[in-house]
Amino acid sequence: MKKIIFLCISSIVIAGSSSFKVDGMKCGVSCVNKLKAQVNQIEGVKSCDVSFEKSMITIDYDESKLNDEKIINLFVDNPSYKVTSMNDKNDKDSSKCSKSCCPEKKEKPGFFKRLFGWL
Repeated sequence: MKKIIFLCISSIVIAGSSSFKVDGMKCGVSCVNKLKAQVNQIEGVKSCDVSFEKSMITIDYDESKLNDEKIINLFVDNPSYKVTSMNDKNDKDSSKCSKSCCPEKKEKPGFFKRLFGWL
């Protein structure tokens, strides 16, 4: 019984999930199915979800066998799709992002600053 509990806990701890931005998808059926088939062939992938609307793929995998860099490198030779990680800190917090595609977030003035801004 202790072995079963240990295996369950270790499989939860070792599991990872990452989201990637996918550029180059042209349709919601064929492209999605091609990406799913390609990702599901990778050893260590538990599941994958492809969203054509969001141009995004989410992969659940075994961290002892895969990581984000390995997954991205698998798509380097594929000229149809460009895959980039969305798990970077810059992508999560665009206020610290230095990329040209991210608009700078301006802090909205609070109530008193708007009311007494002339002070």
